[in-house]
Amino acid sequence: MRGGLAFVLLLGFSLYAQVNGRLTGSVIDPSGAAVPKATVSLLLHGGKRALLSTTTSSVGLFSIESVRPELYDVTVDAPGFQPYKLEGVKIDPTRSTDLATIKLSIATASTKVDVTANAETVQTTSPEISNTVTMDQIRRLPVGDRNPLAFIYTQAGVAPTQFSTNINGQRESFSTMTLDGVNIQDNYLRDNDLDFTPNLLLLDQVQEFTITTGLAGANASGGSQVNFITPSGTNRFHGVAYWQNRNNDFAANDFFDNKYGNGLPRLNLNNVGGSFGGPIKRDKLFFYVNYEAVRLRNQTPENLTVLTQLARDGIFSYVDTSGQVEHVNILQATGLSINPVMQALINQLPGADKINNTNVGDSLPGQLLNTAGYSHLVRNNQNRNHVTGKVDYNLSEKNVIAGSYAWNSDYVDRPDVVQTYSPVPAAFNDDDVKFGSLSWRFSPTATFTNELRGGLNFAPATFSMTAPLPSYFIGGLDFTSPVPGAGFQPQGRNTRTRNIQDNASKVWGRHTIQFGYFYQGVRIRSYDYSLTVPEYDVSDPGCSCVDSANLQGKLLSASQLPGIGSQDLANANVLLANLAGLLNDDAALYNITSATSGWVPGAPWVRNYTYDNDALYAQDQWKIRKTLTLTAGLRWDYYSPVNEASGLMMQPTITNGNAISSLLNPNGTLSLYGGSTGPPLYNKNLKNFAPNAGLAWDVFGNEKRRFARAMPCATSTIRWWRSPTGLRPAIPGCRLIRRITI
Repeated sequence: MRGGLAFVLLLGFSLYAQVNGRLTGSVIDPSGAAVPKATVSLLLHGGKRALLSTTTSSVGLFSIESVRPELYDVTVDAPGFQPYKLEGVKIDPTRSTDLATIKLSIATASTKVDVTANAETVQTTSPEISNTVTMDQIRRLPVGDRNPLAFIYTQAGVAPTQFSTNINGQRESFSTMTLDGVNIQDNYLRDNDLDFTPNLLLLDQVQEFTITTGLAGANASGGSQVNFITPSGTNRFHGVAYWQNRNNDFAANDFFDNKYGNGLPRLNLNNVGGSFGGPIKRDKLFFYVNYEAVRLRNQTPENLTVLTQLARDGIFSYVDTSGQVEHVNILQATGLSINPVMQALINQLPGADKINNTNVGDSLPGQLLNTAGYSHLVRNNQNRNHVTGKVDYNLSEKNVIAGSYAWNSDYVDRPDVVQTYSPVPAAFNDDDVKFGSLSWRFSPTATFTNELRGGLNFAPATFSMTAPLPSYFIGGLDFTSPVPGAGFQPQGRNTRTRNIQDNASKVWGRHTIQFGYFYQGVRIRSYDYSLTVPEYDVSDPGCSCVDSANLQGKLLSASQLPGIGSQDLANANVLLANLAGLLNDDAALYNITSATSGWVPGAPWVRNYTYDNDALYAQDQWKIRKTLTLTAGLRWDYYSPVNEASGLMMQPTITNGNAISSLLNPNGTLSLYGGSTGPPLYNKNLKNFAPNAGLAWDVFGNEKRRFARAMPCATSTIRWWRSPTGLRPAIPGCRLIRRITI
């Protein structure tokens, strides 16, 4: 978690994708001619009032931008033609829903045409490769951990590897994950972008998500994207309550836990929660709320290295070259005695009667030598709370406001970080992640739409300790230290990501022109207490230390231990140093706290990073003909140099403009970089232009969708329903006259 690594990982792209979807199509008359100025309206499925509307262009084309992903009914009204209604049109996040050509009929009497068919639409106007996964699809599967992120692996091109997941072979940092348009990745460490998000989303916090794996437009800056959206309320009240339990009441114990005398590790996992949503005012104001609690009560086995009783008494045991076990009092052999500090440390170890295995240490099965294993169960609990809320307010067809909020807390034991003899682990994470998103859709005319969206994601990642830091640590031990924290001390970061984006769209004849601006700011406070506590090493297990001037004449020689091998001799000297407190080296960390502080002993390593991304884009979708659409655009990105706000980054001083000779100069000096006064870590680049072009061609022009054309029956409204054998009229006395393929 040092600065150099962070800089490299922070340079991953901050990609962007729109949140809402769009609806496109065309309207023609019975002769096939375009119908201009026809009113196309979107209603929530089963609703009575239009939420959004537009008019067709002079060539009969229409596009409704920034549509909240949901199930809708589409109505078309034009003077002299029968009203037309298509029910059950699904709008997906970030994608274009392209309707088949709508053919109006000449008005007769008081009729209108209703088509009820949940058609599977085919994307025919955009070249991008994307797919949407809904929670309804996921809920049909047994999902034990209720984690929606795992389902990105079901999509083509998404490949988990032994290191991290990537899409189409691109590096993992060349991807973005958003919730309601706000980046929810770990923007400090970017090496597992598709495997972890600090928000730890659960199923009922997500309505659906779209994955774009290739050929994204200019509004997306390239790369792959995973875009989650939170659920919204509809015109019907809907709620759900659930309780999911997993426990080990009927599980068998592990073979080795049985062997070591450990009982069955506890496992009891409860997911309890519920969600509720619906209308505050039908067709106008909607809400959705969700709460879920995760309570995991778990234990994990931990195997620690302890001293045998002979070793505690200063007697070293080894197998000589003839295969016999020898015992030598190494304290007497060297004339040394047990150091009081080391004795106090050893007294905190479990007694030799707690030894229950030889998987660690130098002992053999059935033959204890100097060190062996003490296996026991350690608490491994987790408490999580997830709160989600969303409000959608359709003030009018011209103004729509939406806001969402999520709070996800996670307290988890970390026995994997610090080993301890206590049944309660010494390390833990305690993080509260706060998320918010707010958008305003403004459509002053039927052919122009602007959406302003902003959001934030405050995501701490803390690694804390249950006990305060001691005055010193003792390292170089051949047994597990009873003082937790040696080699790992409190550390973490608080990452704050802010997004602002403005996207506009104008329909002009056969052209749909899009343009916009995007900003993302990342602010990170990173800290690390490693080595702020002095550490004294009593030997190095990797060497015999015979060349150490401090230990010269105090260590054992082969002549004092007959028939001993070289590795056993090294182990004997390690035990001797452990008992007698023979220091091999010591270390302490000195950090700077300001540009003028100098080296401060015991001060933690603290850095405040800043990183910004600004982007402008423009794009034109030109429908050259009914079956052929050309998309062309240009994007400009500015990625600011990573900066340390306090100016505490130390780098070699570059002299005479020659970086290589400066780095190799043995008399070189260090300079402070960053902040408002120091030089930048690297120069800014204003040349990040990315042209984008693509063709979408519906080769056969049939779009592979089937609809029924409804014919008038007296003056009644005809509604159609889908039966196993096809479309049937929903009123008696009418029959299906003709089925056509559009």
